[in-house]
Amino acid sequence: KVADSGKAVVCTIHQPSQKVFAQFTDVLLLKKGGTQLYFGPLHSKTGNPDFGGLKKYFGRLGFKCPKFRNVADWMLDVVGAGYTSTTIVDFPRAWEKSKLHKKLHKHL
Repeated sequence: KVADSGKAVVCTIHQPSQKVFAQFTDVLLLKKGGTQLYFGPLHSKTGNPDFGGLKKYFGRLGFKCPKFRNVADWMLDVVGAGYTSTTIVDFPRAWEKSKLHKKLHKHL
């Protein structure tokens, strides 16, 4: 109800279920120490809870979410925070070079 009234809602979640994760519109993803890895839409512009915004961004970096995989778990593994992580990508640098980062920075 608070978000529907036009007010921003900020919260921290740790290892959310996919059902809870789907309720968000935007996500700020930080790594240990507070370095920003991503900030942007969680879903596609269709309005459906499809995680398309997050999948599109990480897809451009070479990571595709497997079908039927919990997107929240997949994202944690991709950025190196999950149990099965094997990533070697410098995500803070990738974020700083991204079009989405530049667009957001210009907007602010």
